Formats: sequence, structure tokens, C-alpha cells
Amino acid sequence: MTGVRAAALFSGGKDSNYSLLLASKEGYDVACLLTLDPGTPESMLFHYPNVWVTRLQAEALKLPIVYEPIEEGGSETEALRGLVSRARKEFGFDVVVTGGLKSDYQRRAFGGVMAAEGVGVHSPLWGVDEAGYLHDLVGSGFRFIMTSVSAHGLGPEWLGRVFDGEMVERLVERSVRFGFNASLEGGEGETLVLDAPHYCKELVIDESETVWQKDRGLLKIKRASLKDKVDV
Repeated sequence: MTGVRAAALFSGGKDSNYSLLLASKEGYDVACLLTLDPGTPESMLFHYPNVWVTRLQAEALKLPIVYEPIEEGGSETEALRGLVSRARKEFGFDVVVTGGLKSDYQRRAFGGVMAAEGVGVHSPLWGVDEAGYLHDLVGSGFRFIMTSVSAHGLGPEWLGRVFDGEMVERLVERSVRFGFNASLEGGEGETLVLDAPHYCKELVIDESETVWQKDRGLLKIKRASLKDKVDV
């Protein structure tokens, strides 16, 4: 796909970040990031926790970001269509990269919007083995944390911890035991990438608080910044 100009739907989490990296390796010329702030954790399509941090991640990626809030009570698909239309006029892309793994609902929704705008869709993670994918993330140098949890088997101790191989194994074991997706694509948890091979700087959480209500919780990031990466 060398020379094909693309935009990437970007939430700041592991899936959108890894899909962006894979698409770039496949030869897509990624022109910009596209981020919608749903304003509510009840969104069925878009990442909610700490989505404002994507602006810092865009800086770390050296990519422009088109960031827009969804109006309260507004249609998510219509908001996405408007965002794609406006961004396409500025950046001239023909494909949108998404981080979908297995959600047919999300795939249909995004596919319908892109088809209406005459834009192709590329989802490099679609159908991957979830456990293998998580290990690939850690093994390839991704540093990411969970910023929200809403599934049985995932307590407050999961919030804010940087994933390693042992945590991946624990997550996979609990996904089997409690019946949720190990990739967390069903909303069982949300993640935030702090560093990755394609980042020129590292994201630092300067101030945060844990908010826990009944069986779900959120790591609310109050302040964050970027710092230079240290060569080891």
C-alpha cells in the first residue's frame, strides 16, 4: 500500500496505536489522527476515559490531530461522518485505519460511515488471536496501562499499572474465568499508551486519581506531559 494516504481513528489506547504502527509499516502514508470525544462513558463506538490526552500523544507521534467533541445527544455516526468529511478536505486521505479486532457492531458502523464518504477502511488487527496480540504488544516495546475497568474479575489494582508479560497472562486467565474479551474491545477495560516504538517522546502522568463506583473504576488523569526518551 505504498503511497496510499490514510488517516487513523485514534483513541490513545493500545489498539489504535498498534494499528497505526502496523499500517505505517505496511506502507500507508498516515496524514493525520482522527479523534472524537464522546463526552460520556456510555459511548458504544468511542473511547471516553482521558481522551484529551490524545493531543499529547499526537505530539509524541509528530502527527496532526483533528479532535472534536460530540454534541450531547448527538449521533455518533453522524459526528464521525462530519469529522471524516472535514479532515479529508484538509489532508486528502482515501483510507481510514481503525483498531477493530472483533466487534461486528463497530465494524459495520465505521464501514457505513466510510462508504458514505467514499473512503476505504483498513483494520490491520481484525481477527488476531487476542492473547498472542497482547504478548506482541509488550514484546514490541509498548508501554500501556489500564485507565478504566468494568468487568467482573478486574478490580482497582489493575488501574495505572504498566503491562508486562505476567499481567498479560493474568488478564488472559481472568478473561477465560470471568467470560470477557482479553483484548478488552467490548468495553471491559480501556487502555492508554505511554510509550511505543513510533513515539518520539514518552507520555508521563503527572497527576491522577482513582474513582471507583460499585463494580467499575476509572483512573482520571488530571495532568500529563511529555518527556524525552532515554536511549538505553
